[in-house]
Amino acid sequence: MTTILTIDDARAVRMLVRKALKEMPFDIEEAEDGEKGLEKVGECTPDLILLDVTMPVMDGPAMLEKLRAQGDQTPVILLTAESGSAIIGPMLQRGGVCDYVIKPFKPEQLRAKVIEALQSQGAVPDLSAPAKPAPDRKKGNFQPAGKTFVDVLVVDDMENVAKKFKGMLPDHLSFNSCIDRQSSLSMCRDRVYRTIVIDTEIPDVDSVELYRDLRILQPTAAFVALVLRTTDKPESFVEEKGFDSFLVKPFNAAQIAEFLGAYFESLDVLQIDENVMKPAPFAGPAEGQEAFFKRLGQAAHDALDDAAAACYEDVIMDLDEIPASQKLQKMLVKLAERSEEVGLTLRVVANDEVDKLLKQLVETANIAVFPTLGEAQAAAK
Repeated sequence: MTTILTIDDARAVRMLVRKALKEMPFDIEEAEDGEKGLEKVGECTPDLILLDVTMPVMDGPAMLEKLRAQGDQTPVILLTAESGSAIIGPMLQRGGVCDYVIKPFKPEQLRAKVIEALQSQGAVPDLSAPAKPAPDRKKGNFQPAGKTFVDVLVVDDMENVAKKFKGMLPDHLSFNSCIDRQSSLSMCRDRVYRTIVIDTEIPDVDSVELYRDLRILQPTAAFVALVLRTTDKPESFVEEKGFDSFLVKPFNAAQIAEFLGAYFESLDVLQIDENVMKPAPFAGPAEGQEAFFKRLGQAAHDALDDAAAACYEDVIMDLDEIPASQKLQKMLVKLAERSEEVGLTLRVVANDEVDKLLKQLVETANIAVFPTLGEAQAAAK
């Protein structure tokens, strides 16, 4: 049977990996740091490694370096809170790193990445069939896929559209563009994309048919339709044709912020360490603030569910860098309700202004507020 090794210092993350893959024909092995991960590799000969980047004792990059130095080319998917290229980029250049998943992840997202990685390596050609014996990686007969990973592909016959789109993205995101069907098919055969943005009005091209063809080549990519402001009921079009979402031309900062939040910054807004959640301060144009708090609220909601599944009793939200605001108050009302529903005690680290904000409403008045993280953790013991 196919064996997957998950290496992460957070027990909750390892549990979520097991939960996401429990109905699939895999043996799941675990390790809590890179050093123990290397030991496990020798014991169970995994077909795929899910590797956290930041860990104590030995982190992901150090383990990967030692693994490759030993001649072991087991493919690796990175599980990381780092969406920037400074850490992920160099690791992707090392042999056998298939892909990366930003935490927190959705179960279906992880499953898709795992299946693609195994199938592309020949480890699981068909999940309905018995798995092949694991290849002897020490003998060098394992060949990594070697495809280039790109964050965004824009398919639009007007080159200025791609130029404008790229100019509104952060510099660390990799970007490709093309103007016709043939080029897009060629790119999607040779590379792996995280998101593919397709104009719905390309001369002599059926954009829906093109989307379906590209979906076959890129089963894990998110597909975004580009529509004009005059398009009638774009939500219905997207749902009917199968796109994941849509963007309206011409673009604005709020749209791009929402796009980034949906596909690239799910954990940039919320850092999670065991049962501690720390939102990142908002940085962007004022019109993007609504999308930011919507994204933050959803990430925190999911984190509460994950904490409950991992059998924590308390969750701490560190708001040390978040100023008091009505949007924050509204979000905390929902989180207080969700905490009670899943049986968690919610504690908050915040300044006096946020404390006063919470005391204004019945729904949040009973949330315990602490001036430091250490005090909140001590109270939770």
